[in-house]
Amino acid sequence: MSNVQDVSQSWQNELGISADEEKWDVIWSSIKISICNRARLLQFKILHRLQISPYKRHKMNPQLSPICLKCKILIGTYTHCIWSCPKIQAYWMDALQDMQRIYGVVLQMDPLSLLLGYTNRYVNVGTSSGRLYDILAFTARNNIFLSWISDKPPTKFTWHKIVMECFTSEHLTCLLHSSIGQFMKIWTPYLNFTDLTVALTD
Repeated sequence: MSNVQDVSQSWQNELGISADEEKWDVIWSSIKISICNRARLLQFKILHRLQISPYKRHKMNPQLSPICLKCKILIGTYTHCIWSCPKIQAYWMDALQDMQRIYGVVLQMDPLSLLLGYTNRYVNVGTSSGRLYDILAFTARNNIFLSWISDKPPTKFTWHKIVMECFTSEHLTCLLHSSIGQFMKIWTPYLNFTDLTVALTD
């Protein structure tokens, strides 16, 4: 069995999901999430499970605890730390709640799309809506790794901060390529949401 097959099987076993070869082709292509090499590298590392979890660190050095740094109860496997830890699940639910408000539809806690980058069937795949969903899900994943070795879970506030950093970067890219119209189609739902959020907190 190849390394890619091993990794795919590990995800399926630990997440309790089933994905055929066609779905995995889409997932592996999610590495091209951005023209930014850093973003592509992060998605590559996530899919190949390369960040060192407490459990993996323990296997390398038995004197180190395998327990999750955040919940401090369960074994900190890779999947636990990025998805199933109760504190990480609470974070994902917070992020998903905002995504539902952005789209105005009910979204599922689906690890295939949120975690692995598979297209979400509740948004318009291949459209500006689908592109925005991919960005929001990717930045939510990115946020987890900013606190990977911390005992504090990621927050919705820091997620939105990363989203806005991505907005700025993509805006500059669109200006260079004279594609501001398409850029606004992608980002308008998010900008409308942030305007509403600010208005409600004023």
